[in-house]
Amino acid sequence: MLTQQEKDFVRYWELNREREGRWPHQLLSGLPLGICFGVPVLISFIFRSWYKWLPYVSNDELLFIAIGVLCIILFYAFFRSQFMWDRKQQQYLEIKAREARDSHSAETEGN
Repeated sequence: MLTQQEKDFVRYWELNREREGRWPHQLLSGLPLGICFGVPVLISFIFRSWYKWLPYVSNDELLFIAIGVLCIILFYAFFRSQFMWDRKQQQYLEIKAREARDSHSAETEGN
């Protein structure tokens, strides 16, 4: 027997699975957390005078660092969202399998 929360999740996932599986949605939904990882690195390099022993970084090197951090942000955002989608899909499949098993066992008990 499924709980109400599981039924709500199955209904939600059947309606939103395709939309959440598209890469633009995955990228946009994971972007805020990816930015939380990347922005402190950029801020520390922009305001690099706070640490006196920090080696000198030229503007060209700073550009490469910014591009690298941007790639890290996008990588993290996409793959975190992909991982979350996979978790929800797995949960959905487990609930559907349990639902099928419960209905099958109810049918055999009724006979």
